[in-house]
Amino acid sequence: MSDLQVREAHNGDVLQAGMVFITPGGHNMEMAEDGQILLQRTERIPAPSIDVMMKSVADIYGSRCIGVIMTGMLTDGVLGMKAIKSAGGVTIAQDESSSLIFGMNKAAIEAGAVDIVAHVSAIADRIVDLVPKLWQPRILLNASLQSDDGHSS
Repeated sequence: MSDLQVREAHNGDVLQAGMVFITPGGHNMEMAEDGQILLQRTERIPAPSIDVMMKSVADIYGSRCIGVIMTGMLTDGVLGMKAIKSAGGVTIAQDESSSLIFGMNKAAIEAGAVDIVAHVSAIADRIVDLVPKLWQPRILLNASLQSDDGHSS
């Protein structure tokens, strides 16, 4: 299905092209500036928490990061999406029509933490389109996020 390799992360793993790391249960994952994965055991619920990961990514990559939140329960991800958006990054949420559970993504949309709402089948293409634009001045990126009617698409 994909050329990407997927595996559970270990403390100290380093980000690399073509590799997807999954946070182990009962842990939170953060990124270090050198690209290392930092895992912390936690009793907090939810664990893993996407808020923790997104905040660390926003701190390191700022306006060069893309946050994506998809179907899921409760509100985990809202603070992380806000952190990415506040850092100048771009945030994407899965739309209601393609969500099994319209919870996490709905909460992020309602909190004003989402730039783009898209059908699950369109999210990958939106990411591919955004990556080269993230290196342009922010004013140009904001213009490119607008639809023809002046609203975010």
